[in-house]
Amino acid sequence: MSLIDGCHAVAQVAYYMSDTQFIFPISPATSIGETCEEMSASHVKNMYGNVTSVIEMESELGSIASVHGSALTGAIPSTFTSSQGLLLMPPNMFKIAGELLPAVIHVASRNIGASGMTVFCDNTDVLSCRSTGFCYLTSNTPQESYDFAVICYMATIEASLPFLHFFDGFKTGYALQKVSTLEPNDLFGLINKKQLEKHRQRRLSPHNPTTQTLIQCNDTTFQAMERTNEYYNRVPEIVQNCFNKFEEKTGRKYNVFDLFGDTDAEVCIIAFGSVCGTIRNLLLEENKKLVGEKVCLIEVRLILPFSVEKLIEKIPKTTKKIVVLDKTKEPGANGEPLYQAVCSALNEADMRIKVHECRYGLGGKEMTPSMILSIIKNIAENNKLKTIFTIGIDDDVTHLSLSYDSNFTMKGADFEVIIYGVSGVPISKTILSSTTKEEYVQGFKMIDMAKEAGMVRNDLRISKREILSQFEIEEADVVFVLERTQYFVPVLKDIKKNGILVISEDCESFQQLSLETLETVLRKNVRVFFKKMTTEDCVKEVLKMRTGNHSFDEADYKGGMYKQKIEKIIEEKRAHKKVVNDKYYTDIVLKIENGHGNELKVSDMVPGFYCPTGQSQFNKRRVNKRIPHWDINMCQQCSTCSIVCPSSSSRIFALDVDHPVPDEFKMKNSTKGNYKYRVQVSPEDCMGCNSCASSCKSKAITMLEDDDNYEEQVRNWKFAMTIPDFEKKSTIEELAMNKPLLEFANVCTGCGEMASVKMATQLFGKRMVCAMTSGCSSVSSGVIGMTAFTKDANGRGPTYGNSLLEDNMEYAFGMAVSLHQNREILVKHVNTIVNNKTLRSNIGKEFAKLLEEWLVVKEDGDKAEELCAKIEPLLKEIKSEEDIVEVQKYAEYFHKIEAWSVIGDGAAFDIGTAGVDHVASLHVGLKTIINNTQVFSNTGGHHSKATPEGAISKFASKGTDAVQKDLASILINYGTCYVAQCCVQANPEQAMKALIEAERFNGPAFVIFYCVCVDHKFDLHNAIEESRLLVQNGYWNLFRYDPSKKGVGVNPLTLDSECRIVDFSPVIMNEDRFSLLRNDDDKTKQLVKGIQNKMQEKLDELVKQTKN
Repeated sequence: MSLIDGCHAVAQVAYYMSDTQFIFPISPATSIGETCEEMSASHVKNMYGNVTSVIEMESELGSIASVHGSALTGAIPSTFTSSQGLLLMPPNMFKIAGELLPAVIHVASRNIGASGMTVFCDNTDVLSCRSTGFCYLTSNTPQESYDFAVICYMATIEASLPFLHFFDGFKTGYALQKVSTLEPNDLFGLINKKQLEKHRQRRLSPHNPTTQTLIQCNDTTFQAMERTNEYYNRVPEIVQNCFNKFEEKTGRKYNVFDLFGDTDAEVCIIAFGSVCGTIRNLLLEENKKLVGEKVCLIEVRLILPFSVEKLIEKIPKTTKKIVVLDKTKEPGANGEPLYQAVCSALNEADMRIKVHECRYGLGGKEMTPSMILSIIKNIAENNKLKTIFTIGIDDDVTHLSLSYDSNFTMKGADFEVIIYGVSGVPISKTILSSTTKEEYVQGFKMIDMAKEAGMVRNDLRISKREILSQFEIEEADVVFVLERTQYFVPVLKDIKKNGILVISEDCESFQQLSLETLETVLRKNVRVFFKKMTTEDCVKEVLKMRTGNHSFDEADYKGGMYKQKIEKIIEEKRAHKKVVNDKYYTDIVLKIENGHGNELKVSDMVPGFYCPTGQSQFNKRRVNKRIPHWDINMCQQCSTCSIVCPSSSSRIFALDVDHPVPDEFKMKNSTKGNYKYRVQVSPEDCMGCNSCASSCKSKAITMLEDDDNYEEQVRNWKFAMTIPDFEKKSTIEELAMNKPLLEFANVCTGCGEMASVKMATQLFGKRMVCAMTSGCSSVSSGVIGMTAFTKDANGRGPTYGNSLLEDNMEYAFGMAVSLHQNREILVKHVNTIVNNKTLRSNIGKEFAKLLEEWLVVKEDGDKAEELCAKIEPLLKEIKSEEDIVEVQKYAEYFHKIEAWSVIGDGAAFDIGTAGVDHVASLHVGLKTIINNTQVFSNTGGHHSKATPEGAISKFASKGTDAVQKDLASILINYGTCYVAQCCVQANPEQAMKALIEAERFNGPAFVIFYCVCVDHKFDLHNAIEESRLLVQNGYWNLFRYDPSKKGVGVNPLTLDSECRIVDFSPVIMNEDRFSLLRNDDDKTKQLVKGIQNKMQEKLDELVKQTKN
């Protein structure tokens, strides 16, 4: 038995039973590919006696195309994907199925994303592709995921049809369970060798030439498609035979449809996926009184082809009503796929049974025992129940939802524990792997979308009997809180009465716990222990507690002693409850922050899910105890501390020298202007990353514990928020005093990405339309409740949109074309006015002159902005003439509003590179910021074409030998694009110049920023020093290429970095991603020498071009 999650269970089977695998990272399927790549890199042999070829592709489209080609040349290929990744595959899926080829896609199912994007699971992705001809198998536990992965390979070879195996992504895929596995020889023994050899012999080969696929006309296509019917008709029996053969080998029994519960049931539930475990738990003998009805569950294993005959065999003859559970939504359809399939089957069998559909679980919404009980009760007793209804939400718009008892809770195992904190530490696996062989275990991990300050919750179950439940723990015996970042979470929401809360802090932590947590302590009589604990201590305690013991003593138990203190704190918290004058925040976001997002009603959602900007300013989580302290006497006003701050929590504020300020708000007279200034931190938003301190050359910033003057800094920040915006920005010092229109972004500590976007908003934020690619860019700035783009004092600021990872350049290009067109309409009407004597006379000389001036300077954003301040009030006064009315309609385009695409490595170098290439070839003025971390950061640090040679990354566990893509050179070769390489952390002045030049350039502009990342494997508290080192040693060259200079006889290339001799060795020593290059053998030395020579050649070429 191995303690593994669903994704790793699938990976083990897929590796051993495949010849080839073609992968691309997408959450939550990514870890399947990671495991397979590591096995391949370690030369593990598959069941055929070979090392499986595991190749990373540029996109899911490339992956499935390679699967197609591989299958057609005799291999058994696989790929793994989720969500939008799967939706890139259907054209090839149709071909694979139409050509009757064996292949397997494993899908960690996930919501596709419509009005918003989510990584959590439902079945909208897989069920959107059901017409492709792939056969569908679904599993609901890690053990089933392993078993059904095996069945897929058995069946795909036997049936000569492709199979898609899916499971709930962040539920089953990341759930830990003890899984019984087979040896590769045992797996090989399960497949049909004759059918395998038949497939191998059918491969395309010049020794047996054939043509595949022919171009067909309307006289043959229909017949060719119908010719495959017999293959699909055989599939249900083939799959059942595979199940039977598997049972003979393992003892684990499955059927195409499995029946659980009463065989004489009157209410029949038909479902698939992880919800089935929760239903089965309710249908146990001991829960019959609770259920109160004769109920059965038919669990669907084979979704497609859907066997009418086998379903009808399973439906009890006593059935009066059926309810079908569908975890997807097809807007406008008369019911979802499983419901339609069941209705069709009953009609074909001429059975007259009332069928209802319950839509549930979209976007990963929990399905609890209480909800299932409500469904059963309503199906059995409510004759007015709508045919199609929902559960788990309050639909006060279309009134489809069923109510349920939210106070009803249920245990899912003998011992249940919740652990908050320990992000990135496999604490659940450590605990569960320490249990006895006889104990059943289960582990779930839940997160929110906050990167650094987010909720991290581990649910663990340990029991003496099989654990069926697949719902989140509702009655925990004990809750551990191991990190202070979790204090904002209502950590006791799911604790049982008289349960235990263990806090790894001193007893003063009561002050920082949420109001709801404190109220629960009293309401549920929770025993509270305070004891500083390591993760190892927590492991030991959980293992003790599962047997009813613990090592806490009365010295740790403060519950009784502090009961009065808790009551007093509750009273104070109620009296000083945070009041925010923002309706969206108080009505929507605050509920989400307090763990009550599930209680929001349908009417609370804005159609299209448009959200206001600037919500991150209210999201105060006080992540770090150490914050920057400013030494007023040491400061030389270089302003770098504020420029490099990734979260915009360290800012510089300026006032007239005579402006009064509070005594504690100390300010220093500037030597660079007639004003005084102060460096002020927001202590509730600071990430403690040390970027400000390490960037300060005068050592005026130091990181200190915040306890001593925390309240004073909160007051100072509050006063700073009343200081008017600074308008000048001709120097880096002046720019730093401009309000960033991207603030408190949802970033990792020390992240290098958002500093570039923040700088752009300080320069042009009032006129930016931002297309943020899916990934770190969108998660950092566009999570509900944490929207980081904000407005200036006049209500203007960047507006935000997000499409996909693979198409952000085309998405932004569409914006740019539309914005340009709208401005041209304005220009047309302004020209009409200034060239028409009557119209000029009607609007007056002053207005006409301003319009003429605007036509001259309109492409200069700052000058156009100055004229707008004069034009707009005059324009409002004029109320006649058609052209004037049209000008008023498009008046916002007097400002130079521009589209900005913000993309990362995946969108620039890999899956979206075609879009970059296409935009570069055109002459539309789209501006692009490329944040280059040299990996796919948001998926967890996966190999990209931006990854440097020799670096370790996921999908390149032994270090990549692929050539690094030089995107800047490719773009420069067009000769028509502005291109710059920058690094804000190393040289903010050069970055500022590049952004200004890019914005002014008449055509496509690309500014590529090197960004440090946690996946570079070094301490990001040293991010500034490392960034400077990379530039100083020639690893990252700073330059600007402006082709407009060629027209005036000036060299278009300016090399801004001073390094001329590359030294790669300090980078190798500092960053563990290059640890394999530290080996002292001759082969490694030659590799390092080769890499450094390539870097030197690139630098020499740049130097040469500057002299041409």
